[in-house]
Amino acid sequence: MTQREDDTSGATNTSGAILASDGRPVGNRTLRKLARQRDGRHAKFAANQLGSRLDAAGDYRRAERWYRRAAELGLTEAAYNLGSMLIDQDRLPEAADWLIQAAKRGHVAAMFNLGVVFMHADELAECETWWRRAAEAGDDDAQSNLGKLLADQGQLEEGLRWTRQAAAAGTSMAAANLDAMSRRMSRLAALDQRPPEDS
Repeated sequence: MTQREDDTSGATNTSGAILASDGRPVGNRTLRKLARQRDGRHAKFAANQLGSRLDAAGDYRRAERWYRRAAELGLTEAAYNLGSMLIDQDRLPEAADWLIQAAKRGHVAAMFNLGVVFMHADELAECETWWRRAAEAGDDDAQSNLGKLLADQGQLEEGLRWTRQAAAAGTSMAAANLDAMSRRMSRLAALDQRPPEDS
C-alpha cells in the first residue's frame, strides 16, 4: 500500500497557482517575494507553489521550508504536500502531524495517506479510522484498502462490501482482493457446513 500522489499541488490556477498577467507561471524570484509577505493574500499560495517546484526538483530541504510556511499560513494543500513529502523521507511521525491538519479540514488524499502512515506504524485502529473516513468520502483506493484491512481482521462481510464498491468503481487492486475474499468466504462456508466430528 503506497501513499497517494496528488497532481494538483500548485499546478493550476484553481489550486492557487500564481500566474503572470500573460497567464504563464511566475518565476521563483517573484514567488519568494510574495511568499515572504507577512499578510499578503498570495503569500500562502506562493509559498506552496515554490515548495512544489523545489520538491519536484529534489531540493527537499528548501521545499520543506516553503511548504511549512504555506501550511502555517493555513493552506490545507500545503499541509498535505508537506506530510506527503515527509512520508517519502520516512519521517512518519512528522508526516502524520501535517496530514492530520489537512485531513481534519476535509482533505481526502490526506486521510488516505494517514491510513498508509498508520499501517506502516502497525497502528491498525488509526489506519482503519482514516481509511474509513476517506472511503466514506468516496475515495476508491481507500475503499479497497479498508476492505482488505477489515477482511484481514476477520470482518469479512464489511470488508467485502467496501471491496465490491471499490471494484465497481474500477479499482484494479480491489478486483484482485475481491476474488481472494470470495474464495476465503467460500472456504469458511464449506467448513461451517461440515458435520461435527465424533470424539
